[in-house]
Amino acid sequence: MAKTIFNCLVIFTISIQLFSCQKTADEYYNSAITLSKEHKVESSINAIALFDNTIEVNPNFAMAYLHRGRTQFEIQNIRNVVGKTINEGAKNLYNFDHKFKGIEQDSLFKKSILDYDKALELDSTLIKDVTVAKGHVFLVSKNFTSAVCLFLNAIEIDSSDKSLVYPIVTCMLSLADTTGAKLFLDSIVSYNNQDSEIYYLRAINRLVDFKDLMGGCEDLMKAEELYDSSKIYNHNNLKEDIEKLKKINCSI
Repeated sequence: MAKTIFNCLVIFTISIQLFSCQKTADEYYNSAITLSKEHKVESSINAIALFDNTIEVNPNFAMAYLHRGRTQFEIQNIRNVVGKTINEGAKNLYNFDHKFKGIEQDSLFKKSILDYDKALELDSTLIKDVTVAKGHVFLVSKNFTSAVCLFLNAIEIDSSDKSLVYPIVTCMLSLADTTGAKLFLDSIVSYNNQDSEIYYLRAINRLVDFKDLMGGCEDLMKAEELYDSSKIYNHNNLKEDIEKLKKINCSI
């Protein structure tokens, strides 16, 4: 009898210890986020494993799906840049359904799309994050039509998001839609006509892509006029770069 009680106590103690060692979904998630922020392939691979653990503990953890998708996208993007693929032995990487047109069949890009869709399914408030993330997948995959549609949808949700200006214009110019790019930039400026950075962004496109020296210089002068040192801009050293462009392009 005493031996039976002792054995039960031992089993109970081991169970308590095992339970206490089990991490929560939040703990796995936070560790994964920390690793993913290092932006290194090895750290990102380890981060994905931790996102997997997060989802295993809590299958309804929307943010884990979103960030696992982003991390998978980053890894595949790096591998593509150095000329590698996930499955180097695959001979037909583009034989798959239309939904993933432009994305390698066995790549992490496809897994990213699936994770983004799952994140949105679980949390509808992530619609902008998911839309932008999917846009970048298609942009890197050179499916510019799908990418620009997604980015335009995202900027309709938040017209003040200046980080979307560059990818939208890039897509339009890649599709040889110069008129569309110009109209888009004009509409963004009209919505944000007191924003120095917006004028700066249009100035770059006018000078570099449209060869519009007069329009570019007008935008630079407006950007300089509206610049506010108390504001935080997405573009680092905005004031200095405005002055440099003016000196190079607008000297009389």
